[in-house]
Amino acid sequence: MWAYSVSCRLMLPRDMVFGYAADPANAAKWLPGVESWTLEDGAAELAEGAAIVETRAPGNGPRTRRYTVDALLEPERFAVRTVRRGLAYIYDFAFVPLSSGSLVIMNGKVEATTPLLRWFEVVALEWARREDRHLPERLKTALEGSWTPVV
Repeated sequence: MWAYSVSCRLMLPRDMVFGYAADPANAAKWLPGVESWTLEDGAAELAEGAAIVETRAPGNGPRTRRYTVDALLEPERFAVRTVRRGLAYIYDFAFVPLSSGSLVIMNGKVEATTPLLRWFEVVALEWARREDRHLPERLKTALEGSWTPVV
């Protein structure tokens, strides 16, 4: 397995950032090329093991992708996994409270599902890093652009 990590500091509290990121209704606001995330089989809420169907905008790869929620530890961690062409892509978000605001850390991982594909991991990781390195910043932009302080 190969991995990379990116992070971003937000001026908002951890609970708010986690709640926004883990809400499927917000996916299109901060995930590039995504039109929607819906829970499979009519599930009412996100939980570990839940399946998410991602609908992508035309011209952004396959029209749909299926993700599985690997971890959901409110308000600390949210991780999803998808498999494409025999490689598992894991997006593991950690939400860390700071004295002023919070820190979002995304650990991206690529894992071959069979030994024959192990040598593709490095190439897939570089592609994933290039495509997804701005996800924490996009989350920050979506959240801070939509947040109005209560006075």
